[in-house]
Amino acid sequence: HVKMSPWTRQIVHDFAVEDKYAMIGCGSCGKSYAMAALGIIYWLTDPYHTTVIIGSATLKDLSTRAWAPTLLLFSSLKNNVAGVPIPGKVLASNQYAIVNEKDATAAESIDVKSAIQGRALDEGRIYGTHNSWVMLVVDELALVTDIAALKKALTNIRLGTLGFKFISAANPDPWDSPRSEFYLPENGQKVDVDTGAWRSSMGYFVRHFDGLKSPVVLDPKMKDEY
Repeated sequence: HVKMSPWTRQIVHDFAVEDKYAMIGCGSCGKSYAMAALGIIYWLTDPYHTTVIIGSATLKDLSTRAWAPTLLLFSSLKNNVAGVPIPGKVLASNQYAIVNEKDATAAESIDVKSAIQGRALDEGRIYGTHNSWVMLVVDELALVTDIAALKKALTNIRLGTLGFKFISAANPDPWDSPRSEFYLPENGQKVDVDTGAWRSSMGYFVRHFDGLKSPVVLDPKMKDEY
């Protein structure tokens, strides 16, 4: 049984409403687990026609961030106590891919691009996946050094899609950092530590999670729940 904190519910709501979503704020607030869960759900909705790319700067970075909870949550789903069949399997030869199991009655099941893929964003280009539904997860954006390549990938991988989703998490950089373009407020809007959300100059919806406003900080009794 998993109980979602108020912040996790906020992340899920924001993701449902926004196609371009950037989170910034404190560590250990559930961002990686939430993104992993959202990636799995997005893929399971239509696994034969969906690509989810979960990336960080390097595979080492990825293994300690969103990919670990992706494997954990997917394994829990596959072994759910209700016995509900869940599509997909972790690729044995590559622990950074969850793919469809081959089905003789469904030709789409052999399409390798329809998968949840773990990628090192600073170690190779991301090409267009040419799939109907595509989602890109970046965890942690502050570690990615080749921002130009990431921005190019964001253009390429959405080509020909019926729907595209982007979600990222980061500890905020100074405003003059190239990574800050994703969450620099539009139209010169002034934001500070108390600003909860805003629209960036690149059109991203930005959610700021302030550690001092964590649900368990505001109500210490909640520590027993989360």
